[in-house]
Amino acid sequence: MLFERGRTRTQRSGGVRIPQAPLWRFLIETACRYGEARALTWADVDLAARVVTLRAETTKARRARSLPITRAMAAELEGCASYAELVQLATYSTAVCNPGAGG
Repeated sequence: MLFERGRTRTQRSGGVRIPQAPLWRFLIETACRYGEARALTWADVDLAARVVTLRAETTKARRARSLPITRAMAAELEGCASYAELVQLATYSTAVCNPGAGG
């Protein structure tokens, strides 16, 4: 769970400090809802095509949709993969923008 009481963000992610700026930039650039972004997994991201797919079960309208992302955002998400790998080892998470949230 992302917002567990009594535990710091670093403790929730297995001691790995997770940068939050990519999440906030992603939300601003895509106009994606916070819950939709938290539910993303790496399987939803196509960095080569620069498209993020929101699954129907995670959207408010219950309809899947594809979001184009900029080259800069694709590069930033690619950089997040290294953090996600570290956190995944500690927490078994596959989430994209918030690796400590679980997938």
